[in-house]
Amino acid sequence: MSAPSAHPEIGSLLLLCGEPMLLLPALVPVALAAPLLGELPRLAADPARAAEPVQVVVEIEGAARAAALTAALPWARVEALAGGLVQLRLPAGDLGTLAALDGVRRVRPPHRARPDGWGSEGVLDVLQQDWHALGITGEGVRIAVVDSGFQGYEALLGQDLPAQVDTLWLTDPDETDHGTAVAEIVHDMAPGAELLLIAFDTEVEFLLAVAEVERAGVQVASCSVSWDNVWHPDDDNSLSRAVNSLVDSGVVWVQSAGNEAENYWSGLLQDADGDGWLEMDGAEELPVVIEDGWATASLRWDEPYGAAALDLTLALTVDGEAAPCASADDPQDGVGDPWEGVSCESWEEAGTLAVFDAAGAAAGTQAWIWSYHGLDEAFAHPEQTLSVPGASSGALSVGAVHWWDHELAPYSSQGPSYDGRTKPDLSAPTAVTTASNGFLGFSGTSAAAPHVAGAVALLLQASEQGLAVEEVRSWLQEQAWDLGDRGPDNEFGAGYLLLGWPPGMGPDTGLAPADSAEDDSGPPDPPRGCGCGARAWPGGLGLLALLALVCAGELALSAARR
Repeated sequence: MSAPSAHPEIGSLLLLCGEPMLLLPALVPVALAAPLLGELPRLAADPARAAEPVQVVVEIEGAARAAALTAALPWARVEALAGGLVQLRLPAGDLGTLAALDGVRRVRPPHRARPDGWGSEGVLDVLQQDWHALGITGEGVRIAVVDSGFQGYEALLGQDLPAQVDTLWLTDPDETDHGTAVAEIVHDMAPGAELLLIAFDTEVEFLLAVAEVERAGVQVASCSVSWDNVWHPDDDNSLSRAVNSLVDSGVVWVQSAGNEAENYWSGLLQDADGDGWLEMDGAEELPVVIEDGWATASLRWDEPYGAAALDLTLALTVDGEAAPCASADDPQDGVGDPWEGVSCESWEEAGTLAVFDAAGAAAGTQAWIWSYHGLDEAFAHPEQTLSVPGASSGALSVGAVHWWDHELAPYSSQGPSYDGRTKPDLSAPTAVTTASNGFLGFSGTSAAAPHVAGAVALLLQASEQGLAVEEVRSWLQEQAWDLGDRGPDNEFGAGYLLLGWPPGMGPDTGLAPADSAEDDSGPPDPPRGCGCGARAWPGGLGLLALLALVCAGELALSAARR
């Protein structure tokens, strides 16, 4: 029998055993692999996702086979073993190896229990350990959900929300159920925490809401409502200053980063033909999307607020019309703001934006153009699309990642901030189920942020409220699964929210010491550096040692037979 080409040392050990066929079925993949069920075949076949940790249940022929399986996969994280089933996590690239092991009947995703009512799929995804079962539910922590409305929240009390919540209405709370869905996710993550629901509408009401959060004895605030392209996304605006001041007082402010990556054009304005109509990526007209009977857009450029001197005009024209349906030309005479906004009603599906510079002074100026319903994708620039106050240095801002494939949601706003800081800080699940929005019906960074807010509450309880705001931020970032470029980046932040073992706690799987010796205090981190995907077999001396142990057992068994 020839040795496997990838590991010629296997063949030598098989010969040393004297009875190679006794070893071969136990560890070496065979031709007839067990079926991979559900989405697992797609995961196993995708090289780009080979390092992604996957939770699976392995159906085994007999309990003895289950113990052998755990020995054959030393790089997998065994979580539970019962009734001939093995629950484990391993890189997606190893699924084929797992399915080919002798005794494996099927490999499938786990069948998850669902409580009565609804719950966010993101909670199951980010809780790598069951903090709730460990008694950590956010008890003793007070969370403010600051949002635009909480329609229908009363019907969910005692089910998808706590039995009792406090409320403060600075505007009509029945305008939208957006905040209700946010509060549901917070409660799913931290079911023991107290909730304060605050509804607001305008920036003035927002400043009042921030002041109320400070007065209410809140430790965590979750806000999934923000402003786009009204101010520079930095610390130099009243909203960001208010959030930063609150954070300085000890409150963790968790903020959605925004959903605007597909809605911005940014670049240098030019006027190559000198006609006053400025070019954006070589075009004087920027195509925009119109939906639901109206269009809204704005222009912002690189001058200080309160001191803008460039006097620009923004015009919005809908398809089929010769004249603009809306234009904006506020005065910028050294004391104005570098901003113009337009809005008009139209049942057309597309239109164009144009910028006019009467003074001929704007060429070479950095500008940002935003359209509420999006731009033609050829003109969309995802960089520097953060909302306010998500760009503030104090906010723990959160981007959106699909929980089922851990890909960045295409709309998730990206950094850097206007003043060059890396943002967002973290990313978390989006497109999840809530009672108020239905199956997989709640999307956006609005859904991502409350997962982080709930995680903060769990962490504060676990640390007996002994962590400062920056320590909370650092702990969550250190535990995060580093997606995208290595280290913090302007798409995922420090990475995807994952909660392994709580601080001060360690693993207790009930398995033999050899199975639980590896430090499991942190989340799985995909291997990086070689670009070769996940491990298929332990290499070098590790593989030799493993085979030698099995070989010794086979020789002992052979001697006993004789």
